[in-house]
Amino acid sequence: MKDLEAWVSERIDESTPASGDGLALQRLLDACVALRPGGAGTLFGLAPPPGFTPSPALYRKACDALSRWLPALDEASAQELARAVARHELAVALPAELRPAPIETSPAVDPDRLAQTRDRLRQLEPLWSARAWAELTDRWSALTDRGRAGLNGAVPLALGEPASAEAITRVEDRIGRRLPESLLRAFRNADEVEFEWTLPAFRQPPEGLTALRAGGFPEGLWRLSDLPGLIHEARSWALDEFDHEWRTSVPFAGLNGVYLALMGKRVVFLDHERDRARGHGRVLAPDLESFVDRWTALGCPDPSSWDRLAPFMGADGLDPEREDSRRWRAWLRELAARGEA
Repeated sequence: MKDLEAWVSERIDESTPASGDGLALQRLLDACVALRPGGAGTLFGLAPPPGFTPSPALYRKACDALSRWLPALDEASAQELARAVARHELAVALPAELRPAPIETSPAVDPDRLAQTRDRLRQLEPLWSARAWAELTDRWSALTDRGRAGLNGAVPLALGEPASAEAITRVEDRIGRRLPESLLRAFRNADEVEFEWTLPAFRQPPEGLTALRAGGFPEGLWRLSDLPGLIHEARSWALDEFDHEWRTSVPFAGLNGVYLALMGKRVVFLDHERDRARGHGRVLAPDLESFVDRWTALGCPDPSSWDRLAPFMGADGLDPEREDSRRWRAWLRELAARGEA
């Protein structure tokens, strides 16, 4: 175990903004989550052996290293990191301007607004029935279970509770608009969904799909409390008041300037670099339910990188039946059949 601690300590030392490694920050964040008391996940791509209990000093060292990234990041990336630090309750000192303001500290909700929200929710069914939701969440849970899927569960499945009318009203008051109906219906199933899987280092994806080494969404596939920050970030990328892609969309997930967003009913991929060849503005599905169902059928490939979605794109978004999709799904089934072997 001491050898593992020494190896992890060396990886922490190497994880600096000057390293030039585009994945260094994410690996360091994952390590902090795994090293915290009661934490779980991967240590720089490796699953810790059973019984491994990291020393408090190693956890503090990882958190200190993470804090040194903040000054080197642009505003949007620093906000993303600050949200992750707060969500995982990591021992990282955040500057005052990056400390998230909890929704609970907001002023009292206007009773009339609250009554209106309750009326709207009473008229809306959850996006998935109880049975469909149980099946869906079981598939997500399986992807983070090494014995069931043969994948590393970097972030085990975490589900929130059905969103309250008060929480929804507070968020809508902060963003100055009503949330799309499909998103409200999803929040009736759960106000947050978070999980992540990674491919074991010794497994190689099929030819042409080598970028697919991670899945799920570590920052949350959706999280009600994150919406005001995500929408604020998206608006900040708008060039002017007529930049409708950024000003009218409602992002529900985001990482490093890349977002999954609702534009009307459709789910679209948005990238702050605005490169159409890299997927910016592409429709991923005609609606939120279709997106989640198709994405799940594909094993939930990491949607924060266009390289991991592009092989599965069809005429109207993600297509689990196209040739590359079928090859990938067959490979995942073979991997699950081998389990931890």
